[in-house]
Amino acid sequence: MKDKMTKKALQDVAVIYFSSEDDGWIAHSIYTDQIGWGVNPTDALAELIRVVDKLLALAAEDESVAYLQRAPDEIFERMKRSKPFPVEWYEVAHKKARGEWPETPELNAGDADAEAYAVGLPEAA
Repeated sequence: MKDKMTKKALQDVAVIYFSSEDDGWIAHSIYTDQIGWGVNPTDALAELIRVVDKLLALAAEDESVAYLQRAPDEIFERMKRSKPFPVEWYEVAHKKARGEWPETPELNAGDADAEAYAVGLPEAA
């Protein structure tokens, strides 16, 4: 199983933006075209990390699962206009995705002042 998981390692980028239509933040993977939703940017990114982890685990078990799917051009355009995602927010999102963040403390991401953010995602699962 370890060898299969290594084959599915992925360097990805997430574009994180507020969606009025969805009444929350969306984190969109540009190489898997998966999304996560949250009430703030860190929750959206945490959800995306969990979703991509599950996709990669499934692809490791079943080689017929195509996990690479390019996001729509609109997401790439958003990425060009995005500000860098704060490192501290990424660290919180990563800990939330891995179950290492306590349920009660919340990161005040209400200061999110950008239209969109972009962050590199290190190798997932």
